[in-house]
Amino acid sequence: MVGILIKRKRTEEDSVAKCSETGRGAVATASQDPISAPQSTGSFTAPNTYDEAYSHNMLKLETDEILDEVKINFERLGEVDELLRKVKSLIEEIPPSSEMKILDYAQRLHEKGKIKVPFCEPKPSKEALNMFAYEKPIRVSVIGSFLLQTMAKHPAGLVIDLAVCMPKTAFQEKDYQDYRYFHKRACYVSVIASEIQKKAKSLDITASFDAWHGDLQKPVLLIRPKTKTKKVNFSIRIIPVLSEDAFIIKKLNSTRCNIRHLQLENPSKESTPRYNASILADMQTQKSLEFLYAQQKLCVGFKNACVLGRIWLEQRKFSGNYSEGGFGIFEWSMLLSFLLQGGGPRGGKLLAGGYTYVQLFKGVLQYIATHDLIEQPIKFDTGKLAVAVAVTGCPVLEDASSGLNYLYKMTRSSYLQLKFEAEKAHLALHNSSNNSFEALFLREIPHDHLRYDMFFRLSISPDIAVSTTDIIEPTLSRIAKIEDVIRKTLLDRVSLISIRSATIPTWRLNEVTPSYNNRALDVGFILNPERCDRIVERGPSADNREAAEEFRTFWGDKADLRRFKDGSIKESVVAQSEPSKFYPVIIEEFLDWTLQRHFGEQVAKCSRSMGMVVASSLDFATEYLPAVKSLASQVESFSPIVAAYDDIGKAIKGLEDLPLRVSSIMGSSPALRYSSTQIPLPHPQTNAANLPESCQYLQPIDFILQLESSGKWPDDLEAIKRVKVAFLLDISRRLQSQKSIPSQIHIQTSRHGREFPVLEIYHSTGYVFRAQLHHDRDATLYQNKINQLTALKDPSFSRYKDLLSDYTQTFVAAPRHTLQIQALCQQHPYLSPTIRLVKRWMHSHMLSPHIDDESIELLVASVFTSPFPFHIPSSAVTGFLRALQLLSSWDWRLDPTIVTTIDPIDANERDEISQNFKNIRGQDPAVSHFAWFIGTKHDLASISHTKERPSRVIATRVTYLAKMSLQALLQDSTDLAQSTFLTPLKHFDFIIHLNSDLNPRSYQRLSWKTSIDGIIKPVKVYKNVTEESLVLPKVDFDVVKELVKEIHDIYGETLVLLFDEFGGNVIAGLWTPKIKSQKTWKVNQGCSTIPVSTFGTEKADSIICNKAAILAELEELGGSLINKIEVITELS
Repeated sequence: MVGILIKRKRTEEDSVAKCSETGRGAVATASQDPISAPQSTGSFTAPNTYDEAYSHNMLKLETDEILDEVKINFERLGEVDELLRKVKSLIEEIPPSSEMKILDYAQRLHEKGKIKVPFCEPKPSKEALNMFAYEKPIRVSVIGSFLLQTMAKHPAGLVIDLAVCMPKTAFQEKDYQDYRYFHKRACYVSVIASEIQKKAKSLDITASFDAWHGDLQKPVLLIRPKTKTKKVNFSIRIIPVLSEDAFIIKKLNSTRCNIRHLQLENPSKESTPRYNASILADMQTQKSLEFLYAQQKLCVGFKNACVLGRIWLEQRKFSGNYSEGGFGIFEWSMLLSFLLQGGGPRGGKLLAGGYTYVQLFKGVLQYIATHDLIEQPIKFDTGKLAVAVAVTGCPVLEDASSGLNYLYKMTRSSYLQLKFEAEKAHLALHNSSNNSFEALFLREIPHDHLRYDMFFRLSISPDIAVSTTDIIEPTLSRIAKIEDVIRKTLLDRVSLISIRSATIPTWRLNEVTPSYNNRALDVGFILNPERCDRIVERGPSADNREAAEEFRTFWGDKADLRRFKDGSIKESVVAQSEPSKFYPVIIEEFLDWTLQRHFGEQVAKCSRSMGMVVASSLDFATEYLPAVKSLASQVESFSPIVAAYDDIGKAIKGLEDLPLRVSSIMGSSPALRYSSTQIPLPHPQTNAANLPESCQYLQPIDFILQLESSGKWPDDLEAIKRVKVAFLLDISRRLQSQKSIPSQIHIQTSRHGREFPVLEIYHSTGYVFRAQLHHDRDATLYQNKINQLTALKDPSFSRYKDLLSDYTQTFVAAPRHTLQIQALCQQHPYLSPTIRLVKRWMHSHMLSPHIDDESIELLVASVFTSPFPFHIPSSAVTGFLRALQLLSSWDWRLDPTIVTTIDPIDANERDEISQNFKNIRGQDPAVSHFAWFIGTKHDLASISHTKERPSRVIATRVTYLAKMSLQALLQDSTDLAQSTFLTPLKHFDFIIHLNSDLNPRSYQRLSWKTSIDGIIKPVKVYKNVTEESLVLPKVDFDVVKELVKEIHDIYGETLVLLFDEFGGNVIAGLWTPKIKSQKTWKVNQGCSTIPVSTFGTEKADSIICNKAAILAELEELGGSLINKIEVITELS
């Protein structure tokens, strides 16, 4: 978790038990909650259903738990109090100094105490006559969260703020102008630093400078204990502040300009709101503290509401620092205090002092989510919130008595991001189907690549001009300029733009103050999925000369005048790139152009390498298979497959004189739900004989035929199979005679040994469809057989259980799953490419035989249907990263995954899924089955897809690989991104190297994972083989998969094989633990064995597995398909 330490969360049954103990009284209390969905009147309403009241009560119980865990016992901070007293006494004992020119004073400090005064640009000029003399502070006191006890445990330790109030006499009347206040403030803190540095050894501390809230104009002194054996990890921040009457407040109004320094090349009369607010904030420190303390006394839930707000903000990387949004716990507390004073309808209070802390927390979130402080700035005056007159383009929450805007550190983008996060949290709180507590406080937002659909880093050029509006923090001015260009470039292509600068690190007392120049900017976009791939950007009409000229000035040579189909003539920009569902290439193209045009090449150089590499993982290995390349160029989406499927369906339903009418046709293939790893290629219509052996695999597209009901079906499974064969033969003949569609019938065997007939239908486009016939009587006969054998205690009943499971999976679960995923892919356009990327990643790590496609699809679907705390991905690369994050963080031993598809899951079904999971883990603590438990509305017991696969070992490996892959991808490196799709082989016991020329799926391997150097070997044509026979497609002919299956059937208890069915050129093997130990000799061992030898003698009754012989048998079994077998671990 980011920021706050949370060891665990209360289990749901504990919360339910506690909730039940409270009885009706608890529900009654919850029903008085005034915080609900936003109303048009601006007021809050109580939960109007039992579910809402129950949800609030559960949230209250769970937040009680989290508060107990993060709570700090202030009575046990004796060593903190001791150091605070020593530092306070030391500061109070510093003697006053004589008055000197400020630069001379700084030079003396450097010569005597080796202290470099932390002046920030612009530094005092040599001609400046500013004088400075150190005077004793008015007071030295603790301020902030430590005093108000709104702190929470933090991995980095506690930070206690110690305010040193500088006397008014240390400044002249107009020192608020031209940085003179900041220069003297830097000298003041340097004097304190010099004295503390002298006592550092005796106090056992280290001291350094830090930028207060990321503002280099306001350095503070940071003190840390040296000894690491302290019970409490803490630091003390010494902050120089001002008394409230140090300067005339009206002179620091946000509309005034207080920068007229001669060093500015172009002195401006523009206002300097951030400069003024920065000084006002120092003057209002004590007043704000007293105001918050008074509110805390009046409102019982104030303290805990602030702690919850701190947790929520830090989870989302918000703080009072300029580089972290400019909205932290202080701003949260002030907003809460204001809402307790007014802001409600007819001038009343929006929140009441008697509300619980959960209600107060909800109230602040709702206010942030539903009020726009940019378009409707707020001025707080005499207990009321009134709309201010001036709209500045930045958020405003102003104290009318002082004129201080408490949101002065926020930019437009950071405020919109805060509002966006509050809107998501507000929705989560009112969504009864989700666990709002977990969504708000336990799910962290770890990395910006996961947070945004597009994320990259820019370098700030010092040449970008700085406006006086943001002169106090030049980076904010440059951010505003870059943001303005980005907004004009992307318009409605993005829903949110986030731009943040890098955090300024601390620096030693004798080091030069860091510079604002050359700081990196982190830029993130949340894309508008409906418009982000728009190729043409229409500008103003040619008749509007002023707007057209502005458009051309902005876009330069890329702008062009075009006539559109509707007859309009407009300025426009056309992208050269083709749209991609995997990565926003059009946005990247436009950004590169405008950033380079307006800020130069240095700023335009963006780090975006990772996304393109991940997107290219689905490319065919076209560099050495030109025949496949020509086919792949014709198929860029699933549309041709769906069209051919519809054509086949119409043809079958249009057949005449069938004994039974076809009542329904249901797709069951991944290609028909837009989720196959690679889009299946059609069989070439011409020149098929020239295809090499390495690209002759043809993927069939499966579907289910359902006939109308009839009472004439036999009551025997074997007889039903034969009737199905007859029906399919009849359909085949009629397709050929009536529709001229060729087809042929085959008998196939399922994984559990169920034999079934299939009809292969060859469409004119080159696609091959494979139909199975469904008869619902099969399930009843299988169940009757199971009941009979169980009554007879015949162990063969387990085989029929497997056959029933296979039947249910094929004819019930697969079609239903296809409809669900198909609908989700149509609802979420980036779900399909995300599923395909995750599958490619799974296969590239040789997990093909161990995980079902359906379970992968459901896990990825949960990223889109339950995205909180993120938004729904609008980029396949982002979806891929979040899927890896889910796989790496999911503790499948302790938690099930509940996936919402098209049909929502109600609370009772969620409870049933959780209970089923607990029952399974209770019966099987060793996790020999159901390693993954994925519950859906139609599969509450997770039987359909995860009962057998993956195993515990494979699930553990997936978690490890996902964690390592995510770490590599987040470094945004091309080489590391490619490595995430290449599994290391050193951890296996042996490697079977395959002959790629004989693997019909070699063309499907990763485009950068080739081994035959682009050489295509010609197809051998024998004299007794006609060219026509070579043209016939090899449907689902995968020799590597068949080899692995045969090896598993023979040596399944001896070894485990992993391979990539998409063109992998190796098979990795592991010896099972059971064969590594010695055994007593007996017949039917199941593998080759040899006697155990010890010092030249043999133990007659002890044997061990003969691994060398087994590998030799494997090599003989594979024949020419195997090049060699490499032994990694010793065959002992």
